[in-house]
Amino acid sequence: MADRAAPFPRRLSAANADFLFAPGRFTLLISLLFAALFIFKSALFPGMGGDDGEQLIFAQYFDWGYDVRNPPLYTWLVIAAQEAFGASAWAVNAVKFALLWLLYWFLYRAGLEVFDDRRLAVLAALSPLLIFHIAWDSLIGFSHSILAAVLYAAAVYAVLRLDKTDHPLAYAGLGAAMGFGILSKYAFVFFIVALLAACLCDHRLRKRVLNPRILITLLIAAAVTAPHLHWLYARHAEMAQEIAPALSASGLGPHLLAAGKGVLSTIKAIVGFLLPLIVFLAIFFTPAWKRLPASNPAESDTQRFHRFFIILFAVLIGLMVAFIAIGGISRVRTHYMFALILVPLFFFLRVRLSDFGEARLRRYAAATSLAALIVFFGLPVKYAAEPFTCGKCEHHLPYAAFADQIEKAGFRTGTILAYWHPYPIAGNLRAAFPKARVISAKHPDIVPPPGATPGQCLLIWSGPPASPGAGATIALANKHFGTDFDPSTPGTALSARLSTGTHRTYRLSYILAAEGRGQCR
Repeated sequence: MADRAAPFPRRLSAANADFLFAPGRFTLLISLLFAALFIFKSALFPGMGGDDGEQLIFAQYFDWGYDVRNPPLYTWLVIAAQEAFGASAWAVNAVKFALLWLLYWFLYRAGLEVFDDRRLAVLAALSPLLIFHIAWDSLIGFSHSILAAVLYAAAVYAVLRLDKTDHPLAYAGLGAAMGFGILSKYAFVFFIVALLAACLCDHRLRKRVLNPRILITLLIAAAVTAPHLHWLYARHAEMAQEIAPALSASGLGPHLLAAGKGVLSTIKAIVGFLLPLIVFLAIFFTPAWKRLPASNPAESDTQRFHRFFIILFAVLIGLMVAFIAIGGISRVRTHYMFALILVPLFFFLRVRLSDFGEARLRRYAAATSLAALIVFFGLPVKYAAEPFTCGKCEHHLPYAAFADQIEKAGFRTGTILAYWHPYPIAGNLRAAFPKARVISAKHPDIVPPPGATPGQCLLIWSGPPASPGAGATIALANKHFGTDFDPSTPGTALSARLSTGTHRTYRLSYILAAEGRGQCR
């Protein structure tokens, strides 16, 4: 009778929570959500952003490395996806949304290991829906950071499994997570150090880490990373050039000033990454923010894991701050903080140790479900509304119309040299001309092998024929491919309108050379 008399929002919240907390429902929810988002993103938007388009450029051939800024694992996954979807946005999006599914799934599995309450595991795993950089920005951009986030969660899950068993497969799983983590982001090394430090500070995990079977972990991690690290070592000078600008402060005063800015930037990045999640956690679980009671002499697993995450985050943030201070780094970007995707697991351990109450869980479940609905409808709304308000509109550019005009001008196959600013033309044209060899002016060293027969040479850039992109693209062709274009060679203009009802027109320009010109073929 009390339930029947309850206000409608309360009954809705209760029904929603009962649905989410039932066995199997969490997996069903995220599967449906990311399947729908994959279809929306791939089918609706005619253009790809910078990160996605860049991957299609790298994925033209297999190598142990591509760009010294990032490891190659994400590109390898795109290469594999191309076997099913071809060189297209579908392939890139298949990797992205599969990884996002895995991120939520690993958080859920880790939650089942640390909580004795399935409801807390579900809510911790759904919490990224309330992190803007995960719930929304990751749909539009990011690549390597998403992969690293998955492997942060996978590594913690592997450690939690190791806590339960010392079976060789548990050690092998941790080794795979560590090795592939390094192949996702180089900063993953910091996370490994912090993770091992947290393990060594726990009496049960310490026995696991100091077990001879840890050699299985180390050998697998070494085997996974060795080929790429050998490739990277051969390019250590190039990597030093990439790092040098971030470490450019000279003299004690400027160095300290840069380090101070870097520490403040780190704090800002941490808070920025966790928004608006931390606001919702403060509203719904106020008791968990208070000082918790002292640990009992017979410490529970919940208390153990709570301390484990405290040490993990303390060491990780400490390493970051030390690196910033030593290097004099003044700018830390928000997406460097993807390791904080583990914060919901830590926070809900605090919820478990506090007086959380059934109603708080139900209301938070309703908030995460509402966030899922906003994300679900967000991509269709972005597709319909953004062309009327966007500046660059990089996801809406009519590349199919441009490709049709280029084909009519006589381009069949060969090499496409594309300028990279302000639009990622190269990756989008590879989707339009999958049999062509496509090279971006942003990555002139990423050069796939030429075709067996001579082909044409297409130089293309954004804007009118006489623009900065024209000179840069011609210079690229002459320098890297032995062509002899005059810098004043006139280009031909292309124009096309957005396909969503607006009258906005965008322009590209190109030069089309005959077959076999220089090595541009």
